[in-house]
This record gives sequence, C-alpha cells and structure tokens, in this order.
Amino acid sequence: MSWIKVALRALAILIVLMMIAFALYLLLGGQKVTLYTETRESYEGPPLLQGVYSEPYLPALLYLIAAAPLLVGLTSRDRLPFAWIGLILLFAFSLCFLFSSGGAFIPFAAILLVLLIVIQWFKF
Repeated sequence: MSWIKVALRALAILIVLMMIAFALYLLLGGQKVTLYTETRESYEGPPLLQGVYSEPYLPALLYLIAAAPLLVGLTSRDRLPFAWIGLILLFAFSLCFLFSSGGAFIPFAAILLVLLIVIQWFKF
C-alpha cells in the first residue's frame, strides 16, 4: 500500500513539473507574431509578409505562480492545503485565459484534481 502512496504523489509532482515546463516554454519561447508591410490602397493582392518573430507570452507567469503552492503542498504531507490553493488558482487562471493558453492547462488541472482527491481521501 505504501508504494501506491509514493506513486500517486510522484505522478502528481510529475504532472506539475510538466505544467511548469510548458509554462516556461510559453514564457521563454513565446508566441509567434507576424509582421506585414503596409500596402497602397490600390494594391489588391494578399498582404506582403515582412517577418515572423517570437514574443514572450506573459500570462504564463500566472501558471508558474499557481504551480508554486502545488509543489509545496505535494512535497509535504502537512502542507496539502497549499496544493488545493494552487489547484484553485490553476483552474481560475485557466478559465480566465480559456480561449488562449487556458485550454492547454485545463487537462493538467483536471488530472491534478482527481489525484488530489484520491490523495486527500486516503490520507496519503
């Protein structure tokens, strides 16, 4: 039974680390922005492509903020309420940015919700 306790906490921590890695990718790798040149009014073709560059996606900082209490709560048995606070923050930020990056973080939150319920229920 003790290996199940360790496995559930390890799986939850692994998911949080994957979420942190994805948030860092969004923050450091950024989102692609396309620049177009200005054209005359008489020009009827497609816009002329000038270039594509990456811009940091700053809302990813919010997901990193939500991951901090999750990690604190999952690494210590006595601090499990911090994990619940982090999960609530994760759901809130995911719903705020539902049509941009939030859709990618809702599966992390849903899996963590199930794992936290099981961890809390069986007092692991």
